[in-house]
This record gives sequence, C-alpha cells and structure tokens, in this order.
Amino acid sequence: MVAAVVASWSALLAAVIVRVMAARVNRQAAEGERIVSVLRGGRDLRRRYKEIDPRTWLVLALDVCVALLTLSLIVLVASALTG
Repeated sequence: MVAAVVASWSALLAAVIVRVMAARVNRQAAEGERIVSVLRGGRDLRRRYKEIDPRTWLVLALDVCVALLTLSLIVLVASALTG
C-alpha cells in the first residue's frame, strides 16, 4: 500500500517538474527550437534546462522522483509475486 502511494506521488511530482522545466525552456527558446512534446524530450530537455539554469535543483528532484518510482514499482511487483 505504501509503495503504491509513493509510486503515484512520485509520478505526479515528476510530471509537474517536467512541465515546469519544459515551460522555462520554451520561454527562452526560439520558435523553431521549442519543445513540443515532453514525452520525447527527455535528455534534450534536461540538457537545455541545465544550460538555462546550471545551479538548478529541479533536475535532481526529477532524478529522485524517477528513482523512487522505479523502486516503488519493484517493491509492488515483488510483493505481488510473494503474495
């Protein structure tokens, strides 16, 4: 139960962080260089965001959310398999 809650909140927070990062990148990018889809923009979004704000904590927060999500899903699958 706890793993499911952690996984869902991690996914929600990661989605919000990605949207904020994409909005900041798009605000400073030229018309042809804007990120249209955040689903395909993974590494490129992170690289461009670090160029804009090198001392940011958002990239680290996104990494933590993804790590928590992955670990929570592993715990969920393991607990479902063991019964």
